[in-house]
Formats: sequence, C-alpha cells, structure tokens
Amino acid sequence: VDLFMFLPDQGQEAGIVWSMITTRTPALIGIKSSVGIYHGPAYNYLLLIPFLIGRGHPVSGAALSGVLDLMAMILLFIIGRRLFSVWAGLAAAAMWCSTAMIVYFARFGSDYCPLPFFVLLLFYSLLQIVSGRERWLLLLVPLLCIAWQLHDEVVLLFPFFGIVWLWFRPRIRIQTYAVASLFG
Repeated sequence: VDLFMFLPDQGQEAGIVWSMITTRTPALIGIKSSVGIYHGPAYNYLLLIPFLIGRGHPVSGAALSGVLDLMAMILLFIIGRRLFSVWAGLAAAAMWCSTAMIVYFARFGSDYCPLPFFVLLLFYSLLQIVSGRERWLLLLVPLLCIAWQLHDEVVLLFPFFGIVWLWFRPRIRIQTYAVASLFG
C-alpha cells in the first residue's frame, strides 16, 4: 500500500530543515520554484517543529500536512456555519474530507499542502475584519505573507482582498495598520 510519497522537492525541503537543525543556522530562502523563483523560508519554519518531534524523519512533513488538512476541514465548517448555516458548514466539511484529491495529497509533505489551511484562515480573518473586529488585521497580514511564500499564485488573491476592502471599508485605526505593517 502506497501510504506516503517522498518526491525530490520534498527531499530538498527536508534537507534545508535538517540543515537548520544540525547547524543551528536559520534558513533565509526556500527551494527554487518551477518558474525559477525562490520561495521564502516560511515552509521550512513550519516543518521545523514536526521534524524536531519526529527526529528528522521524512514522514514528519506528511504529518504536518495531515494535521493542517484536518484544521482546514474544521475552518471550512466554521466559515460555512458563520456565512450560511450549521448544515452548510457540515456539508462543506464533509465534501472536503471525502474528496479523493484532498485525501490523496494529505499524504504529501510538500510546500503547497498547507496552502488550503492558510487561505481559509485568510478568508476567516477577512470575514472577521469586515465584521468590525480590526485586531484580525494583525493575523491577516502575516498569514498573507506566509501563504505567498508557500505558493506564488496567492498573489491572485490580492485583487479579491482589495475589492472586499473597498466594498466594506472596514474602520481600522491607524495604529492597527502600523502594527500590522510590522508583521508583514
């Protein structure tokens, strides 16, 4: 039974994290993407704790992916319940956890696997901000930076966030903007 896949880019990520552990030097860049641009080191730092717990075992990345997929399913339920109803949240979570591709890729320890969790958390943060909770901006900005480091296509969310921002015009104090800019 093929329970775990370990591809070359996952080996590069594991090597970077293992180097961070053994040499005690921080990573400043991640691996090179398929279009020739280097990713940021956010995924390396996400992998650091599972690698320490798993003593460098390559399955640690897949375990992180599985945990974040489970958290994404819970977030999907919360967002669906908040926007529509409990049944909508349950239906969304059920569809998420029973989709073949989601289950298949939960076994990968690749840098794009945490993306659904971070994007859902971005949407939840945005939902909180437009509901009048300005402190969520302090989470939104770092999440956007982390998600962008995980995959380049996250930049395609910027226009959506801009349109939502202009449409709802959330009232946020300048101090909150200033502190959030420090996190980004």
